[in-house]
Amino acid sequence: MIRILLSTLLICLANLAHALCNEEATLSADVLQRLRTEAAQHPFHQGNLWQVEKDGITSYLFGTMHLHDPRHAASMARLKPLIAASDTVLVEVTKAGEAELQKELIGDPNRYLITEGDSLMDRLGPEAWDKLTAQLDGRGIPPFMAAKFQPWFLGFSMMLPKCAMEDLQAGRFGIDKAIEAEAVAIGRPVGGLDDVAALIAYFAKDPLDQQVEELRWSLMLDLPMDPGSAGLSNFYFAEETQLAWHYSLYEVERVTADLGQADQDRLMGLVREMLDDLISGRNQQWMDQLLPTLNQTRSFVAVGALHLPGEQGLLNLLHQEGFTVSSLSIDQR
Repeated sequence: MIRILLSTLLICLANLAHALCNEEATLSADVLQRLRTEAAQHPFHQGNLWQVEKDGITSYLFGTMHLHDPRHAASMARLKPLIAASDTVLVEVTKAGEAELQKELIGDPNRYLITEGDSLMDRLGPEAWDKLTAQLDGRGIPPFMAAKFQPWFLGFSMMLPKCAMEDLQAGRFGIDKAIEAEAVAIGRPVGGLDDVAALIAYFAKDPLDQQVEELRWSLMLDLPMDPGSAGLSNFYFAEETQLAWHYSLYEVERVTADLGQADQDRLMGLVREMLDDLISGRNQQWMDQLLPTLNQTRSFVAVGALHLPGEQGLLNLLHQEGFTVSSLSIDQR
């Protein structure tokens, strides 16, 4: 079940989101080494750019970071020839898919708005509402509007760190958008791996009362909001992809260390469930489209970097299907 999902991560993983804007790594050497050792136990734990080949058909998989970073420009210089060498490009959600997503939501406000009964403010109660409105500051969502949102949609709207919101408002996007734009510019067809309608159904499936109860619970945990954690972006550009996964779970454990055991177990279970659903679960769904495409067509596939490594990562799943998987350097020097 979804339960808290993004609205929980809004609270307990806010420091991870801020870490995407912070390039200062502050982990102790011992902890970092331990996490690296854990990460190294998993297949394909390092690398953002990969070649997969089967029966003479060669394709490329690239792990992306969805937020803007000026270092993406160097990556694009490396990727453009590979995009040009491919006959089709696949991303998670295309620009057209995002427009469809917006259309789906606008067409049925019941999916994301509280259209009957008390507002979110009244349902949460004064104390939890005050804690939530403190999180709204600087995010462009006035409290009166937030009071109309279902918790899943509010959490979705608040997941980005403030620096990323500033980039989006200035028209600066993650490398996914640059890849799609390059493919369109040179005439390559671009397809989306995600089913937009299924995504909406996934996020919105829990009953409103359950969403509200779990949002209230997460807010009342009073988890710290420390933005000074090690930068996830550093792990990404160092191509330590599996390490970023282990670091994320480590951070959840760190910020929840002072909770009661029941709350800690509940929160960790929800976070792991969400990560499994949104990463491993989607990988399995994507394989239904990837296998026939990669078996027949030279392709360039760009998905979030966390989808690549590990036992349930796309690279291992393709390896199990008989593809030869080879790491490529993203650095042209």
